Formats: sequence, C-alpha cells, structure tokens
Amino acid sequence: QRVVAANSAPCNVCYFCKIGKPNLCERLLETLIGFSVDGAYAEYVRVPAPIVSQNTYRLPDHVPFEGAALLEPLACVVNGNDVANIKIGDTVAVIGAGPIGLMHIQLAKITGATNVICIDVKEERLKTASEVGADHVIDASKENQLNKVKELTNGLGADVVIEAVGLPQTWESAVEMTRKAGTTVLFGGCPSGTKITIDTERIHYGDLTIKGIFHHTPRSVKRAYELITSGMFKGKPLITGKMPLRELEEALRLMIEGKCIKMAIVPDAF
Repeated sequence: QRVVAANSAPCNVCYFCKIGKPNLCERLLETLIGFSVDGAYAEYVRVPAPIVSQNTYRLPDHVPFEGAALLEPLACVVNGNDVANIKIGDTVAVIGAGPIGLMHIQLAKITGATNVICIDVKEERLKTASEVGADHVIDASKENQLNKVKELTNGLGADVVIEAVGLPQTWESAVEMTRKAGTTVLFGGCPSGTKITIDTERIHYGDLTIKGIFHHTPRSVKRAYELITSGMFKGKPLITGKMPLRELEEALRLMIEGKCIKMAIVPDAF
C-alpha cells in the first residue's frame, strides 16, 4: 500500500494529552522519527505502532509521494492556523516565504483571509509567495516592512501576523505590525536561549493576543491529509527540485545555502 505518515504520535494518557494538548505529549520523543527512531533518509523506514494507528493514511493514486511528503510540516501549519483564529475578511501578514510561510499563506486564504501580505528578503521566494496566494509582497531588504504593512492596512496593522522565520528580531517585528486587539502567532522556533524585547504598553493598552505554537496533533494531521488529497493545498510550488537518495548530501547543502525552497529526496529506484 502507498501510505503517508507523520513523524510522531501522542500517548493519549499523559497530563498534556488529557488536557487536549497532544502536541505537547510528555512521551512524544519515544515515537519521534529522526530523534529516538531512525530517520527517514532511507528507502524503507519502520514506523512505530502509535504513528501507524493515529497518524498514517493510505495515499490515493492521484497524489504523488513528493506531494504527500509535505504532510508533516503542513500538519504543523494547520495547528498554527487554528490558534491564529483568522476570520473571513481578515488581513494576515506572514513573515517569511520559506516552505512554512508559503503553507501559511495558502491556509490563511483557505480560512477566509482576503488580504495576505508576505514579507521576506529574497526575490525568488516572494515571487513564489505571490503564486500561492499572497496579495502583497514586501522585500524587507529594500523597504521598511513595518511602514509598508501600516500603509497597506490604513495605519492599523494586520489583524493576524504569523512569524515563520524563527529569529528574535522577526518575532519582535511581528508584534509591532499587529493591530490593536489583533493576534500574533510566533510559529518559527528561535535558537534555544535567545530572548526578545517587547513594548509592554503595546501588549497591555493594545489588547494584543500573542500565541506560541508547537508541532502537530492527530486532528491537524488528518486535516493536512484532507487538504493534500482534495487538491485544496498546492504543494508543487514548494518543491523546486528532485534528487535521488544517493545525492542527499548535495541536496542538503543546496537547502542550507538557500538555493532551493524545498527538495524532494527520492529512493534511487524511483
């Protein structure tokens, strides 16, 4: 059978699972492929039973393997989209046009946002952002991103801002460009030990909601699967190259150097 699996599954019995936060499961690492379980850079991977029972799905014939491989990151983005509480007609600003940012753009549109702004420093990524649904793109290397967002929102700021880079300075920028009573989703994970500085007056008198979010849940994995298999989510623009498994090291080098957005690694037999 052709199947697609997420990279972990919750235990369903620990404290966090019982309070409805299975993404924070205390036993998550026991099933996490790439950490406690051998990773997926191989032709075959033995998937732990909890993942098989909760986060594994049969793959329809019309969905290619490389498209299905986006299931796990998309499931995380679905989880982030849930806490963003995007409403029909909202303006959503997404900081970062890497694979995660591009997914957030698509989900913001699917959820009902009518005005999506994407911010990045690379022209190629901003071009792809426009292709997947961004209404406005801002090159932060050439113009002031905060001023531009304010200009596009009648001076208010965005209803929802999603940070998808993972740097302290972009976390701070995300809070700054959120309108009063708006929501900031800090999705990108910053390096361990880093700190940010936020104007307390902005949070208190601006009535801001700031959300952190991590990983995925069985519900968000299922939703990601439905988005991929229905065709609502477009994964093809995110894959800018395909290389055989024997060239894995070169593929990773290209990704580190930022010369591709997302690389599909396939077994040599494909």
